[in-house]
Amino acid sequence: MTRRDQDDPDEGPAIDPRYAAGQLVASLRASAAHVDPALRQKAQARAQGWLSVLKSFASGALRIGDRRPFADTPVWVTPDVLRGGFASGGHAAGGPLLPHEEALARTLGVDGAEVRAVLNGHHLTPAGLAWLATSLAERSYRVRVPEEAALLSVRWLIDRAEHESAAALVETLSPWFDRLRFYPQPGGPMPVPEPGLSTPVLRKSAHELATSLERKTPRRDVEAMREAAEVWAPITDALVSLLLETVDADTPRLEGAGASRRVIGGSPFVRVPPRFEERRRALLDRIARARAEHRLCARPHRRGEVLETLREGLERVPSPDDGLARRVRTRLAGFVSAYGAPGSPEHARLRAAQRPGPSHALVAHVVASRLELAAPRGEGLANPSVASGPIQAFEATAMVPEGTTVPDSITRRLEVVREAPLPELVAHGLVGSGEILATLLPQVTGPALATRFDDPRARTLYAASYRAFRQRRSLLLLWLQHQVRFAELPWIAALEAAADRDPASAVRATLREVAALAITAFPATITPNKLVSELAALAAQADLAGEPDRPALPLVEEVASDIFMGTFSVKFLRAAQLAARLLGPGSLYARYYGIDFERVLAMGATTKARWGVTTSPDFDAYCVELAHLPKGGNPRARNGAVIEQASILTTHNVAALVAVLELEPLLRERWIDLARRALVAVLDRLERRVLPERVPTIQRMRAAKTLAFAWRQMLLFLSFAQPADVDAFVREAGELLAARSERARARFAPVLRGLELVAAGERLADGEEGARRLHGWSVERPFLLGPR
Repeated sequence: MTRRDQDDPDEGPAIDPRYAAGQLVASLRASAAHVDPALRQKAQARAQGWLSVLKSFASGALRIGDRRPFADTPVWVTPDVLRGGFASGGHAAGGPLLPHEEALARTLGVDGAEVRAVLNGHHLTPAGLAWLATSLAERSYRVRVPEEAALLSVRWLIDRAEHESAAALVETLSPWFDRLRFYPQPGGPMPVPEPGLSTPVLRKSAHELATSLERKTPRRDVEAMREAAEVWAPITDALVSLLLETVDADTPRLEGAGASRRVIGGSPFVRVPPRFEERRRALLDRIARARAEHRLCARPHRRGEVLETLREGLERVPSPDDGLARRVRTRLAGFVSAYGAPGSPEHARLRAAQRPGPSHALVAHVVASRLELAAPRGEGLANPSVASGPIQAFEATAMVPEGTTVPDSITRRLEVVREAPLPELVAHGLVGSGEILATLLPQVTGPALATRFDDPRARTLYAASYRAFRQRRSLLLLWLQHQVRFAELPWIAALEAAADRDPASAVRATLREVAALAITAFPATITPNKLVSELAALAAQADLAGEPDRPALPLVEEVASDIFMGTFSVKFLRAAQLAARLLGPGSLYARYYGIDFERVLAMGATTKARWGVTTSPDFDAYCVELAHLPKGGNPRARNGAVIEQASILTTHNVAALVAVLELEPLLRERWIDLARRALVAVLDRLERRVLPERVPTIQRMRAAKTLAFAWRQMLLFLSFAQPADVDAFVREAGELLAARSERARARFAPVLRGLELVAAGERLADGEEGARRLHGWSVERPFLLGPR
């Protein structure tokens, strides 16, 4: 993504257009070759976006790395963002008309290039304002992108007699009326949002899952098996049955085993059964039709296969002593020995067991219909199992008979529409990572922030807008810039200016609950950036008594190594100083990583970087010092090693959350359990993703990095625990490692030795006494991977 040979320390990394070109090529290939038409269409749209990026980059219109990538577009316009944070020049609220827009345009009798301008204008007419008022009162709308809340905000401001604010907002929006939709999508009534983790949240609506299930098509390999059972097995049985009627004695069978195995019984083509010629011709015609109509299963068409050998014998009717007759006798003997003679109880049981059930795709379509009926559009289900019962008579078809059981693979998917409080979803295993948690948090954060309003209409609108805003994809930013913030949207600023109260009390309570949940739900992972953004949004409104340059809760993001600017904003220093005060210089964590927390506490000199962001040269220098970088090496790996030291010093937000939000009383009894879960995750990842040489090297290196981050989390939790509990944990850690493979024990023993030393009160010196300090980034090959 960047070209290090052209980096300027002041300007930052040079963006390499080859990344965009590579993405364009990948999108073009997918658009041409993907088997799914819907995905081909998406790939075509991505290709157009990447082509736009390359054109804009070449012309200078696109300023990559700037929070305002196009000079003629204000920051509040939601951009179309491609992979890697590149703005394509499109707008999330723009593009082709959506179905509800087309319907309104038909009603108004408008078409042409200015349709969207007319539709925006219509919502400011008496009829349009009346519809907006009804939508607000009944909460019967949906906001999928933030801009769709703008004219609803105008309507609410008018109702509040905030006419000047409403007029100013319309004036700001009107230049974009021809390109963006500022009106909402119709929808069913929404509940008034309530703050706290008891609020039901939803991963995916029933309608969204139904749409996905409706697109499900039968798998080719499964349908080939179905064809074999439903088409070719009956034909083979008919062939065997007819040919057995031509046998002169006992039914042919196989006797013995191995080299002594032989065919016993009579020979075919000796007797002529009744109506043989008529039946022979009819069966040969049946085979010919089947071969023309059914091509999924390849074996029946191959020469030498059972069906082809029997068909050839039936077609030629050789003499009993002919070579073909002997081959047919052998095939008949093998078939009868394996499956039983057609018509026998043994054969009937086998065919019944082989009979396939209805296509999972067709069952999925029935379940999709159930979901559409069970929940209003945009909502989920408190009990998804209502859609998983057997197929009822009124749902049954020839291909999906009554009583058909819904497959487990579909039943499991139904869980994503469960609408329940966030802790319940976590307990059900429906929130598998911090990233997923971050995507769900706006449904909790929005209601807390919306308590600034007494009016339930405003609370609902504000929470819906926040949820849509948090789905906005992040831009690639340089020069320590921050992403666009919610309050920068003009209609949100206007709403907040008319708020009734400060939401700090509800926000603080929610922030504390969410932080504790994030730590306990995923103890082996660091706080992902999306989750950091959600926590920071709450912290900014929680009235935590910080100062502009010294926020009470300094939350830091994970910095990408390929766009690292060589310095950290001052909040990294503030977070590290919080960790220093909480943990202390003699903590297990400080002894393991060799941190001088007193030196961190003494850092105070700051300077303004040329980008207008306050930094700390002392903090930057200490991170470089702790990284112990050798000369040379991959620049990205060198950056990563420095960034990792910043994460170690700040504990990547855990210490700040525990200290400022007073989480210790909530977690006091859980520190050892959290450490144990982190350690188990470390050992699992070691054996499954780091040690196996069948795993590609790049994936092994990534796994080693995340493993080291989980180890860091474990050390931090142990630093909060009581010494006696730590001693017991170290003994347990040895037992857990001893239960692993010999290779895992040998490779990880130096790491565990380091834990034993610091638990005994010593300060770890890397390489001494057989101990190794574990880091995620390394300029050299990570030692956990072993020698090349």
